[in-house]
Amino acid sequence: MFKIKASPYGISSLYVMKLMVIMALFITNIFPAAGQKYLQLEKNHLKTKLKYKAGDEIIFKLNQSDQWIRTAITAIDYENNILHTYGITVPVDSISAIKSYRPFISPVIGEALWKSGLAAFGTSALYGIFFQPPNTIDFLIATGSIALAGLGLKQMAKIKRVYEVGNKYNIRLTDLNFYMQGSQP
Repeated sequence: MFKIKASPYGISSLYVMKLMVIMALFITNIFPAAGQKYLQLEKNHLKTKLKYKAGDEIIFKLNQSDQWIRTAITAIDYENNILHTYGITVPVDSISAIKSYRPFISPVIGEALWKSGLAAFGTSALYGIFFQPPNTIDFLIATGSIALAGLGLKQMAKIKRVYEVGNKYNIRLTDLNFYMQGSQP
């Protein structure tokens, strides 16, 4: 065990480290980040389903049109309730549906289960063929179900969802920036 030596100024190094962490947190909170304005899709005004910020790609349909518009968000105007995209400026109230390609289940999890299940199934089948233990069928059922679960999760990650804005889903803009009041020049 080692001891922390006192500094020549009478301040312990542990105290200095705590002070540095507090200062770092304070400095990062003073300067607001640019990506703190969001367009979010909510379910029943409670649960946030999707969040889009400036730079994200969005696919939506307007109230008067049946055509899907695929574009990137350039800016979010929270005060005027407007979404600025490449080529068009869209009031948020005129969006009737949003199409999402973001999976709710990670495709990496499904891929890992699929590959490990197949490897385990192959190993169990070869072991059952050569050594013929009494529980071969049980192992084949277990490893086969792992592989099928992985395949199912992979397919679920490919589902493209369409959210119709109306009774069940609503869209709103949120601004999470901190604005400090001070003297104006």
